[in-house]
Amino acid sequence: MAQILFNLMFKVFFVVAAAYVLRRRGVLTAQDQKSATNILMKLVVYFTVIMSSQQEFSLEAARAIALTGIFGVLYFLLTIPAAALLSRRLGLEEAKRRVFVSSVVFCNITFVGYPILQELYGNIGLLCAIMFSMIYNVLFYTWGMAYLGERGQVSVRSLFSNRIALVSVLALVMYFLQVRIPEPLNSTFSAIGALTMPLSMIIIGCSLAQSGICKILRDRELYLPTLLRMAAVPAVVFGVMSLLGAEPLIVRISTIIAALPSGAMTAIVAADYDCAPEYAANLMVQTMLAMAAALPLWVLIVGL
Repeated sequence: MAQILFNLMFKVFFVVAAAYVLRRRGVLTAQDQKSATNILMKLVVYFTVIMSSQQEFSLEAARAIALTGIFGVLYFLLTIPAAALLSRRLGLEEAKRRVFVSSVVFCNITFVGYPILQELYGNIGLLCAIMFSMIYNVLFYTWGMAYLGERGQVSVRSLFSNRIALVSVLALVMYFLQVRIPEPLNSTFSAIGALTMPLSMIIIGCSLAQSGICKILRDRELYLPTLLRMAAVPAVVFGVMSLLGAEPLIVRISTIIAALPSGAMTAIVAADYDCAPEYAANLMVQTMLAMAAALPLWVLIVGL
């Protein structure tokens, strides 16, 4: 397991570090970063999601997907009120309180979760991540956007216009109905989908290069939400799932999902609505940096 984990972490952090250096030296530009993000989010991720449906059907996988869905519902039902209560106790100003809650609750399931879970647990891991992301999308594009934007109404329209959510539903339907993609489309789609990991890590590396990392690491205001996101939340998930006697695969996948850094959409929406945008961006960066230590540790704890 140690060798597998080392290979995965080396692959991830080598690409992140390379992108970081190239962005800092100006070899990669802001336009390159934007183009990579567009390619990932407007093309590659759809093929990644669709190709996950080509996994052979098994009762174990079907059970894992269903249980991940149940976990997702319970996760949000418990973490949202807990984070909201804690943020009030801390006496944060209103805008930062909203970002605090959203950053602790919503993880980076697409950029980081999809490639990491697929690398660790194959297409079963990716299908479980897709199931979780469907629940994630329902909450974020309704309650989450309304919460950060201080609006009185939830954005149901945003949910149904989210193409990743719609493709996710299609992939799950294809998996359970065992709809097969014929050659040469299958190998072509797989080749495109394989770009998810490198593109995601390049984007993360470029994002880190634009941040004042030293200043962010010294910002004590970010320590608590980072500790909650990367340590406390996954620890609670791991402990509760283990005590409930959940299947080992579900415990592993659920814990790794809970240990992902804060979602990029929180920072994006916070910037759009002017809801403590700097605090949101810095918190996203610090949780990404913390992932370097937290993710390998959690993988070692839960196993492969």
